[in-house]
Amino acid sequence: MSVRRIKAGTTDVSVVIRIIDAAEGTPETGVAHDTSGIDLWYRREGAASTDITEASLSALTDAHSDGGFLHINDGWYRLDLPDAACAANASGVQIGGTVAGMVVLAPYIELVAYDPYDTVRLGLTALPNAAAAASGGLFTRGTGAGQINQTNNGRIDVDVVAIANNAITAAAIATNAIDADALAADAIAEINATVDTALADYDGPTHGELVSEINAVQSDIAALNNLSAAEVNAEVVDALATDTYAEPTGVPPATATLAQKLGTLYMMSRNRVDVTASKKTFYDDGNAAEFEKDLSDDGTIYSESEANAV
Repeated sequence: MSVRRIKAGTTDVSVVIRIIDAAEGTPETGVAHDTSGIDLWYRREGAASTDITEASLSALTDAHSDGGFLHINDGWYRLDLPDAACAANASGVQIGGTVAGMVVLAPYIELVAYDPYDTVRLGLTALPNAAAAASGGLFTRGTGAGQINQTNNGRIDVDVVAIANNAITAAAIATNAIDADALAADAIAEINATVDTALADYDGPTHGELVSEINAVQSDIAALNNLSAAEVNAEVVDALATDTYAEPTGVPPATATLAQKLGTLYMMSRNRVDVTASKKTFYDDGNAAEFEKDLSDDGTIYSESEANAV
């Protein structure tokens, strides 16, 4: 019988076996999975023979079923092998068997490390999983895109339109050599074009404008360094005698600015104040109560509490 190759570890493998009459050599067409005396087996290299438990198939188009057995035509039979028959870690497996008064002719299966039915790369992971000359595939010999052309003196010319974003062009390598000067000129031209584009797109201040701003800041700093004592005194007098400040609002806090503290004293002395037997209430310029104090008098001590909210 023939030799078949499949990848070791393949599951749901079916084979075709031949059964003929032992005396006359003519095809036997009436064998079934439960025919008396049928005994099919497989033997993996280096191991003992293993019986196959034959099973019925209703049609040749049935899904794989371990031990499935059915006549095809003219003495040829389909046999579904158990997955263990083609498992990894063996170089091959022989199929065989007997039927009373008949001869079983079965194939030998080589268990290989590649997939003979993979049309791209035979299941080999080290090769690109793409058609030759296609994107991600291997280069092939020729003159088209993605091909290698061997020229005079055994040199190799790669037919390309552009490499590295047009920095290296087909013209630069047309004679199978790269012109360093041409590459340098192309690279410089590309850099210059990029810089020119960036400068054209820049809408910030010009160099002259930046220099002018820097000079103005330096002048301001120099002016600050030249303040006299009289100028400082004038600014203090202006803050005390000229500038105005709004009335403080709310309950006077324990920690406040000097302006706020003075403003609170001024408000208490200028604005409306209501006094009852138990409360002293302070108002703002609009007659709205801002805060109050609780009053007490036991005939010996008159007391005012800390300012609190109205």
